[in-house]
Amino acid sequence: MGLTPETAIRLIQRHGQPAEILRQGPPISDGGGGSTPGPSVSYPARVFVASFDLSDMQSGAGIIEADDRKVLVSIEGLTITPEPGDVLRIGGAEPRAIRVSPVAPDGTVLFWSVQTR
Repeated sequence: MGLTPETAIRLIQRHGQPAEILRQGPPISDGGGGSTPGPSVSYPARVFVASFDLSDMQSGAGIIEADDRKVLVSIEGLTITPEPGDVLRIGGAEPRAIRVSPVAPDGTVLFWSVQTR
């Protein structure tokens, strides 16, 4: 059985840690008609890192790998919506977001659940 939204919010508040969501910035013209990727833009976030439980692994239809982590991202102070491809800098690690799901049981997002690899 997965975490309830209430438990997840308490975990983020009590045991969460500061993190950054890094998103690729807009492309920069190379002056010859092409472009190069722009520098990453950093957005502060508060996260709680968890492992996927057995029910997640069974219902994941093979898309959850053994080293994947579930990162619960607080909406408080977050100025962007996390997206697949974003990098989450958590401590010294920089996993990439594979899947992003809002946790919004009544239609209002309470936090984001991000599968990272």
